Amino acid sequence: MQEELGGWEAFLGIEESDENYGIFVLIEKFGESDFESSLKLITPALSLKEELGHPVNLVLVGNFTDEDVEKLKAFPVSEIHVKKLRNLDELLDFLKKFISDVKPFVLVGSSLGFASDVFPYLAQSDDVGFLGGGINLSLSSEDNRILVKRKIYGGLLVETVKNLKQGVQFVTLKPDVFELTKDKGSSDVEVKTW
Repeated sequence: MQEELGGWEAFLGIEESDENYGIFVLIEKFGESDFESSLKLITPALSLKEELGHPVNLVLVGNFTDEDVEKLKAFPVSEIHVKKLRNLDELLDFLKKFISDVKPFVLVGSSLGFASDVFPYLAQSDDVGFLGGGINLSLSSEDNRILVKRKIYGGLLVETVKNLKQGVQFVTLKPDVFELTKDKGSSDVEVKTW
């Protein structure tokens, strides 16, 4: 039985279905440090791919160059979506359209970048989940929902939280806890310009 949709899904015209597919990593390039730290998020996405069986795709946004796109082609991903942006407002507008058109299962971003501002905003409405500040990303074996481990009480304890809401799952992770993947991809990765 399908629940009635509300919130931003209705606003964007997203219908709840099993169509949400794919692991998408938001790679931000508004400065050199956010680009390099965002690349580390490919590692947990590839681990999730093993559990979920969905392809890993990259979404490169900001002031990137052709060399940045070529660098991303070295990773084992299915697609690279690219969009030149200048600021937070443009990122928000783009992500609304992207989510409506692509319907990702999960969108992973850096807790150090714009994703930490945009993801909660997009997820605040009905039936959409957001998990922030994670240090680990995995999948619940019982219901295929995203699990995130994060530090609490000043880092003294680690809690595991699960997104129980339907629709796109937004997650921000702390990139400094991950190593850059050594896995290599193919240079013939499809690049889609928005």
